[in-house]
Amino acid sequence: MYLPGIHLTENIIRSIYQKEIMKIRLDKTYMGIWQIHALSSVLCTPIYSVYPKLGNPNVRQDLNRLILPREYKHEQPIYIFWTSTRSADMNNEHWVPNHVVPILPIDNIIIENNGCKEFKDEEREVLNEEKSEDKSKNQQNSIRIELIGFINLDQTGNSILDIEHSMKDEVPKMAKNVLVIMVRGIASNLKFPLAHFATAGITADQLFTILWEAVEILELDTGLKVLFITSDGASPNRRFIRLHANNQNGIVYRATNLYADDGRHIYFISDAPHLLKTARNCMSNSYSHKKSRQLWKNSKDISWLHIVNLFKDHCTGGLRLCPKLTRNHIDISSFGCMKVSLAAQVLSSTVANALELVYGAETSETVCFIRHMNKFFDCLNTRSLYEARNTRNENVAPYTSVDDQRLQYLVSDFWSISTSGRQMLPIEQVNFRNQKHLKCS
Repeated sequence: MYLPGIHLTENIIRSIYQKEIMKIRLDKTYMGIWQIHALSSVLCTPIYSVYPKLGNPNVRQDLNRLILPREYKHEQPIYIFWTSTRSADMNNEHWVPNHVVPILPIDNIIIENNGCKEFKDEEREVLNEEKSEDKSKNQQNSIRIELIGFINLDQTGNSILDIEHSMKDEVPKMAKNVLVIMVRGIASNLKFPLAHFATAGITADQLFTILWEAVEILELDTGLKVLFITSDGASPNRRFIRLHANNQNGIVYRATNLYADDGRHIYFISDAPHLLKTARNCMSNSYSHKKSRQLWKNSKDISWLHIVNLFKDHCTGGLRLCPKLTRNHIDISSFGCMKVSLAAQVLSSTVANALELVYGAETSETVCFIRHMNKFFDCLNTRSLYEARNTRNENVAPYTSVDDQRLQYLVSDFWSISTSGRQMLPIEQVNFRNQKHLKCS
């Protein structure tokens, strides 16, 4: 790793290069320009590394370049764009990338330089050949690339849209989002995207045909058994679930699987990370932020101010009771309220233990609430078959039996504090041991 101020010699560069090679062998490590050089030679294809005009200009000078392979098999270059998922909390001066994305060739690329004009082939060659440094920089900085496409749903959805457009004399709308149907194994590592649809928003009626067609494909064509449909709490998703009410009273939580040969049901499950964010957002408004709530139980407050005081008193010095707790966890922004990691780190056993240690009985109900949410999230957020063994946390172990104590906890202790006496749903006999069982989310 290069440190500022070190004079770069041939030996130091070779040492940095060798350390970089050893580092990228590990999982979840960041790559750099050397890896793109290697990729160009492996693919035998030129790669144009496109770095936006943001952050340190010296970094851009090194990363914004055409990379040539050792031998050619393809003349047309591949374009790779440096970008970041952290743009919302970084300004232009301190911007740094954290991943790369491919730039796909499309027809509607324009150059903004004293007006807009079409991007011609000869102008594209200017970027590849780098005829003049100043001219090349001006061309690179002025490119804006957009992916444009129309809404494209399933056959039924497209037919309905065509009828609506013809009746209202409207032109087809441009897509703004992508709906992805993901399939994951319950007791296996199976995970893959089944289908995707370009949308500008989705309705429950459109979801109905799309998801049931996905169930049909999985059940009849692949032989996999669909047990769950998981989604967040968006209004189209909630209305989609209510469409299956039939004669059910109260909460709709399942539907008959018409494509199952054994009369199984499909269960509707809310995505646990979104539920955790919702709980954190509600708690943050208890005596704080919007002050729209005053949560309490057993004559004691469940207050966000308890966590604020913990941060101010014991998490800002050198020795911190909660090392991961930062200002971003306490003062929730519009970007921070969407991050699951911030919610999970606040509603964690570490914060609960610290509150109990420092403030004692004064924060007992806040501590109880946080412990329940932490266990709830662990019970419903298992990421792998071996996470329980690796983290020594039995709450994240895969479910293999309907007699699991965690299921009893969810329908008794946790259900009682979250619903205040609503009728409990029965635990039904579900065989979790079948490795082919899936959830569709």
